[in-house]
Amino acid sequence: MKAKAEAELVEYLTNHLAYEREMLGFTFKMLFRSDGLRWCAFFESFGLHARNLYDFLRHEGQKGNTIRADDYLAGRKRSAPSRVDGRLNASFFHLSTDRLKNDPVNLDDAIQIAQWIDAEWKKWAEQLSSPFSELAKAAPVCALEVPSGSSTPTASSDVKVIT
Repeated sequence: MKAKAEAELVEYLTNHLAYEREMLGFTFKMLFRSDGLRWCAFFESFGLHARNLYDFLRHEGQKGNTIRADDYLAGRKRSAPSRVDGRLNASFFHLSTDRLKNDPVNLDDAIQIAQWIDAEWKKWAEQLSSPFSELAKAAPVCALEVPSGSSTPTASSDVKVIT
């Protein structure tokens, strides 16, 4: 299979991957500053960006039409999976019967996947060569911020809609 062009990879890293990381960090922080349905919206958005970055770092998708971490580092070993991978998929992206088990993806899971993504991104970014190394910021985007006395929900199932 033909390798992707350097210009394409630079553009993707500069625009698309940077956006995914920015949104992951923003939505993660908002999980500690929101409540009710606003919290659910941020939680679901966080799940979307987490999945995109998780799949990128795990080399998911077809190599021909998906940008993956190994496009930037040929021969890069696939990262070990996160403990919450399957639960993210079932909770956010499918109307799965697993949702009925009363074990929804929760704030602790979001913290865990955020830390996994930050750690794996850092490992990947520190191995990059020029011109990618100048573009991929290795610093974490999901620093923990837990305000004292917070009444933040811990899972979308904690939020009840009254009509």
